[in-house]
Amino acid sequence: MTSYQRALDEVGHQSFDEHGQRLTVDRIAERMAVAPHRLRKSLSAYDEAHPLNAALVVALTHATKNLALVRYFAEACGCVLVELPKVNPANIDVLAQAGTAAREFADVLAEAGKALADGRVSRDEALAFRRQTDEAITALATFALLMERKAGIAPPADVVVSHGGAL
Repeated sequence: MTSYQRALDEVGHQSFDEHGQRLTVDRIAERMAVAPHRLRKSLSAYDEAHPLNAALVVALTHATKNLALVRYFAEACGCVLVELPKVNPANIDVLAQAGTAAREFADVLAEAGKALADGRVSRDEALAFRRQTDEAITALATFALLMERKAGIAPPADVVVSHGGAL
């Protein structure tokens, strides 16, 4: 069985609802508003005659909350899937900062790849990598500070702190 077939099999047979109950293909199809017999054939790891329509991947992922298929596609393309936290609108700043931190880390990986592409790392490449790493560290520190503010253990963003305390 290929990795793709395993991902299909996992989505079709190892997806669970919010109560921990296994989702049958019929229940998944109902959530997606598609015909169960067609979805069953498409999710079969052994039925290559009825491939899954790529247009259904997002709906299938939302219906099952199972990331196996999109994780397969990401990994097959040399990427890493990072699920962002789900937050209520009052905490959308957390989601934005999580995205920033994830993008900065992706930039670090890209910079490392560029530096290592020819088998050696030049001084300029090492310095560029350091800049990207510093940006990622800053993004993560900002994320941590945001979470501390949400917990009430760090001063609000509009408070300036000096050596003598808050101004």
